[in-house]
Amino acid sequence: MVLILKKDGIKGLLSVYAAAVLWSTIGVAARYAYTHGASAIEVTALRAGFVMVISLPYLGVKRRLETLASKEVLTASTLIVAPFYLSYLIAVDLIGVGLAAILLYTAPIWVYAYNILIQHERPSTMGFTAIILAVFGVILLNRDASLVVNNLGLIAGLASGLLYATLIVYMEKLMSRNRELNELELALSVQGLASLPILMLLLTFGKPVILLNPIVLGAGVYLALMTGVLAYYLFYWGLRRIGSLYSSVAATLEPAMAIVWGVVLFSEKLGFEKIVGGGLILFSQIILRLGYSFRQAFS
Repeated sequence: MVLILKKDGIKGLLSVYAAAVLWSTIGVAARYAYTHGASAIEVTALRAGFVMVISLPYLGVKRRLETLASKEVLTASTLIVAPFYLSYLIAVDLIGVGLAAILLYTAPIWVYAYNILIQHERPSTMGFTAIILAVFGVILLNRDASLVVNNLGLIAGLASGLLYATLIVYMEKLMSRNRELNELELALSVQGLASLPILMLLLTFGKPVILLNPIVLGAGVYLALMTGVLAYYLFYWGLRRIGSLYSSVAATLEPAMAIVWGVVLFSEKLGFEKIVGGGLILFSQIILRLGYSFRQAFS
C-alpha cells in the first residue's frame, strides 16, 4: 500500500472539499430565505429553476445539447438526481433535518458495499475505519435530531442516502467511459434536467408571489450558481480523480462546515458532542489521506 497521494489526487481531494464547503452554505442561504417568507419547497424549487436558467442557455450556446440529450445524462438526471433531491426533501419534511442528514450520509457505506460486493475491490481496514468515523461524526453533529418515527420519512431518508451513493458511483463510471465529457457541461446538463420535476413543485404547492422578494430571489440565485452548478462541477472534477469511495467520505465535511456556519453567523451553541462529531469527521479525512489504498487515488 502506498501512503502518498498522487499530486492529481490531492487536487481532486481539495476539489471535493471545496464542493462540500459550498454545499454546507445551503442552510445559510435557505435560512435567510425562510425569514422572508419562503418555504422549503419554494427555496428548493427556486434553486432548481435558476439552475435551468443557467444551464440550458450555456449548453445551447456551446452547442452541447447532444450532451444534454445523451442516454447517460438522461438516466442520471431523471432516475437518480431528481429522485435524490425529492426523497431528501420528503425526509426533511417528515423526520426533520437532523435525522434526514444522518440517513443521507450513510452514502459512504453504500459506496463501500458496492465496491466490495460488485466491483470486488479488496477490503481496506483503514477505508472502513474512515467510513465508520465519518458516519458517527455526522450522527454526533445531529445528536439533537428529532426521533419522530415516520415510516415514509425513514424510507425517504434511506432512499436519499442510497441514491446519493448511486449518483457518485454512476458518475464515476460515466466519466471513466467517456473521457471527453467536460465536468462543467456534465454538471450543467445533469442538474438542469433534474431540476424540471422539482420546479413543478413550486407551480403546484408554492406561492409564486414569493418571487417578488429580492432576498428570496438572491438566495435562489446563490443556491443555483454556487451549490447547484459550481459545487457539482468541483465534485465531479474531484470524483474523476480520486474515485467514488474517497469522494463520498470527503463530502462528509459538509455537515461539519454547516455547524461552523451556524456558530459564526447565527451564534448557535457548539456543544461537546458537536465538537467530537466534527473531530471524528476530520480524523476520518486524515486516515484516508494517509492510508487508504484506493486505486484511482494512489500511485
